[in-house]
Amino acid sequence: VKKFAEEMNLNYTLAWTAKKEYAELLKISKFNAIPQSFLVNRDGQLLGIYTGGDPATIMKLKDHVSKTVNE
Repeated sequence: VKKFAEEMNLNYTLAWTAKKEYAELLKISKFNAIPQSFLVNRDGQLLGIYTGGDPATIMKLKDHVSKTVNE
């Protein structure tokens, strides 16, 4: 995960979770695979779920993160 973050030049936290928490996240995303990203704002609100790692998904995630950080 750390190498991926460095290669993608990500400036936000990535996490790997235990099985129990992962199962709860799957209930939310309805996507049984990785990668998947959950964008949560400072108030704890879920703003987006991004599944897969294709370039279009990565761009959507980066754009949404940038907009969220700058709000």
